[in-house]
Amino acid sequence: MTTERLTLDAKGVAGALGVGVNQAYTLMHDPTFPSFRVGRRWLVSVQALEAWLQEQSQQDRGL
Repeated sequence: MTTERLTLDAKGVAGALGVGVNQAYTLMHDPTFPSFRVGRRWLVSVQALEAWLQEQSQQDRGL
């Protein structure tokens, strides 16, 4: 059985988006970004990140 991660931390978000970890932390603290806290950790679900990226690409195109 393969276990895929359901969430990403700042390092994972940085890798997925191709940005630095500091930029990922800044983004994860933005109220329009779909992140949430578990204890002291900031996480984002993989599905929410994919939906957010799709939304951002449509906004950039003016759709």
